[in-house]
This record gives sequence, C-alpha cells and structure tokens, in this order.
Amino acid sequence: MPDPIESLDDVEAYANREAMAHPSIATEIALRGPGLSDLEVAALRHALPRLPRNYLTVAQRWKLDQVSVGLLSLCPPRFGQASDLASCLIAANSALNPLLKMVKETSLVEVASWEGDPICLGLERSSRAGHVFRFALGADATPYPRFLARSFEDLLKGATELHAHLMPDPEMASVEDVILVVKQYVPKEALDEWRALARVAGAGH
Repeated sequence: MPDPIESLDDVEAYANREAMAHPSIATEIALRGPGLSDLEVAALRHALPRLPRNYLTVAQRWKLDQVSVGLLSLCPPRFGQASDLASCLIAANSALNPLLKMVKETSLVEVASWEGDPICLGLERSSRAGHVFRFALGADATPYPRFLARSFEDLLKGATELHAHLMPDPEMASVEDVILVVKQYVPKEALDEWRALARVAGAGH
C-alpha cells in the first residue's frame, strides 16, 4: 500500500518523487513554485471575480501550467490563444470555449480537465463555493456536473492517491483500496464518482 496522501505537502512530495523517477517528463509531473504572481492574481480577480479563494491558494503555491497529476491536467485548455495558467483560465471561461454556456448555466468556473473532461469549481459566494465537479462529456448524453470533492486541494489529494495505487500495476489495483483512503476527505456522495474514475483509469477489481 502506498503511503497515504493527507496534505498538500504529501501531494508535492509524491509528485516530485515521480518527477525524479521519470526525468524525461519531469516538467510535466513536478509541483514547484512559484505559482501565480500577485499581478496575475489581480488580473484573474478582475476577469473572474468569483474564482474560489481555495483554488487561488493552490495556484499561488505551485506553477500548474502543463502539469498533470495522473489523468488530471492542472491547467484548462488553451483554445489556441493562451500561454500560461492565468490566460488559460481566462480563455476557458470566455467565448473561446464552446462549452461556456454549459459551465455558466451551472454557476461554475472551469479550471482544469480530467482526460479532456472539464473540471469546474463552484463560484465564490455561492452555497457550493470551491466544490469540484466534472462534466463527463463522453459518458453523458446531456452532461451535468458530477460532484467530486469539496475543494481543489481534496481533488489533488484524491488524484494523487489514485495515481499512487495504479502506477505499480493497474490490473492489480483495488478500487476499494483507493476508496478506503479518499473517503477520509471526499464526501460519501462523491465516492461512486471516484470508483468510476478508478475503473476508467484501469483498476482491475
């Protein structure tokens, strides 16, 4: 069993161990600072005033551009225009995004993706501020926001746990071993989503 992921420090340590073990793709794995500058945060607060604070805390800690945790890409699509995290966030929540209507209608903001599926957060000053949702574009005829976690931090911990369990041998990985760990911080209403993610990622039983 991998060591449990209980904090952002654990997420960072795991990512950087993986980067050292895979130097050819280290820049796509490692979680290192600095993240967003004060100037970039100010620009985001102007363009996306209800971007959740718990997300910005993470984005200021690490440079999330072009970095993934397993199947979770920590930067939204570039839409042919953006070059860094701040501009990607602005582009993903603008008319450049063909899915903007779907995201806005559900009072969310897009911040990342899971194998091409939009990962969105509940808007600040709403009843689900900072909560994490995924639109399963390939699975749902009419995509709807599937609840994943209460915060972006918890999403990162869950994605890291999933990767840690699957890396040695996905077919030997147990879905319920992953659930046993992530249920410490993922609400029970979201556990079936994590079971689905684990199976899609290749967990064998």
